[in-house]
Amino acid sequence: MRYSDREGRQRVAIATDLNLGNARDAVINTSASRGYDEGQRKQEKRFREKDMERSESRPESLDPHNKLPTSIKASFPASKTPLPASIKWLLTIFLGLYVGGESGFGGWISTFVVLEGTTASASQAALLVSIFWAAVTVGRAVAVGQALLVGPSWSLRFQLLISLCGALVFWVAGAASFIGAAVAAALFGYGMSSVYPLGMSWPGEAGFMLDTVDTAQLVVGGCVGEAAVPLVIGGTMQLVGPQSLPLSILALICTLILTIAAIECLRAKVKRKPEEIEKGAEEVARYHGYGTLIV
Repeated sequence: MRYSDREGRQRVAIATDLNLGNARDAVINTSASRGYDEGQRKQEKRFREKDMERSESRPESLDPHNKLPTSIKASFPASKTPLPASIKWLLTIFLGLYVGGESGFGGWISTFVVLEGTTASASQAALLVSIFWAAVTVGRAVAVGQALLVGPSWSLRFQLLISLCGALVFWVAGAASFIGAAVAAALFGYGMSSVYPLGMSWPGEAGFMLDTVDTAQLVVGGCVGEAAVPLVIGGTMQLVGPQSLPLSILALICTLILTIAAIECLRAKVKRKPEEIEKGAEEVARYHGYGTLIV
């Protein structure tokens, strides 16, 4: 269909007007969108400022990094790894041998010195037992400050070293003289005094979580050792002779040292999983109502 020149010009003018109208609408829509985005940004900025004000108004006991109270942060289980089964069983054996060795030495030393002829006096034999348990008492009184000063791990090593010295003195001079037996009893008693509480506190210092089941297993292990080890020591003395007591005590201390060395080696191989720690920390944070936790 052909149009006249006049009609063609009119149609071009109408199309131009329509294009200009669409352009104006596009400009208006763009301005409105920019205005909406600007308002949204202002609103988000106000929200951020309010969050900063709330975080600044929190008590000083709150950790500024993860917004958890320091008391909760120090005790919540997500910060520690569950105690591995291998370490748990080695620690159970360690505590059982320790309790049994302590009871066995205190129960059989008087019989040893009498049968070996170190002393013929029952009162002197009883005095050795008193020296041993007095050294245990003194060592436990000193252990609290010592552990706070050097830490449970190093304190445990130090106590085992003193116990080893006492066992060596007992092996070399325990049967030869009453003085040697007394020195050995004092050293061995002081060294063994705080091994049990230090062993129980070691998992916490090493970064492991000790729950009620683990604690019960360690306690039961100590009770079994207390009943079994003195029986084995006494049976060995009956079969081999009283001279087997110093060797039994020395072998027991060496076993304790090797067990702790194996526990430390296993500890070095255990690595915490950051994603598990973060997940547990998030759950604790939500439970206490502190929102999302950033670890």
